[in-house]
Amino acid sequence: MGAESSRSVDVVRRAACAAAVGLLVLFVLLQIRAMDHRPPASTSAFESTAVGTTTPTRWPACAIIHFVVDLRNAPKNASAVLSRNLRVVHSITGITFVAAGTTTQTAFDSYDESGAVVPVVFAWLEPRQLLGQSSVNAVTIPIVNATRTNYTSAVVLFNDDMNAAFEADPKFADNLVLHELGHVLGLANVNDPSQVMNYYLQPRTTVDAYASGDTTGLHRLYPGAQDCVHVSTTKVSGVAHNRVQPNGLIQQGIYRSALPKEKQWE
Repeated sequence: MGAESSRSVDVVRRAACAAAVGLLVLFVLLQIRAMDHRPPASTSAFESTAVGTTTPTRWPACAIIHFVVDLRNAPKNASAVLSRNLRVVHSITGITFVAAGTTTQTAFDSYDESGAVVPVVFAWLEPRQLLGQSSVNAVTIPIVNATRTNYTSAVVLFNDDMNAAFEADPKFADNLVLHELGHVLGLANVNDPSQVMNYYLQPRTTVDAYASGDTTGLHRLYPGAQDCVHVSTTKVSGVAHNRVQPNGLIQQGIYRSALPKEKQWE
């Protein structure tokens, strides 16, 4: 009986050891999966560079960018928050955003195929309309010309699931809008919680203004902001536009904290 008891204990120990190893492996895999969404640690980064160069893609200096909005599902303070932060962007970059009306468009797969410099779109949509990224606060699709020298438009889609937080928390609202405007202008996500362009926006954030890394990136993109004389961007030929494809620039969004029934990293 003693030998049998010893063997039983040994079996239990082995099983417990195997279970512990399995949990450790699962933990490591989950951490690796989580890190898939994390950009390299930095304070500023750029979405794209011109073909064959290391020069970041940008809008033409001193550009006037026309934009349209879809406020049908927007929070009550959407217009005020957007207008306020467009002024912030102008003060740093010299880029001017000019309202060009409203839109009711909800499908953007063919947006910008006409070959014209089309308005930037800001819209608040349901999660299922966010181009397959239903668990983000927002997603921005920058649109570039054929050489990736300049941006020509962008689509910014906000998740209307976050309207309550947008209305209740001014810092959350400002952070979210400034982050997406950063993508429109050429900034990429970073892995630095002190920056607006941090890849992950936590509820009750204390960051509601561009930080040093954010402004450094914007100044590199638009170094002559103080000298701007406002001239409209010109129309370009139909072949000069490429809608951003999965193997080129990627859709950018800020991942939000997991809500009940949601997985944090999906």
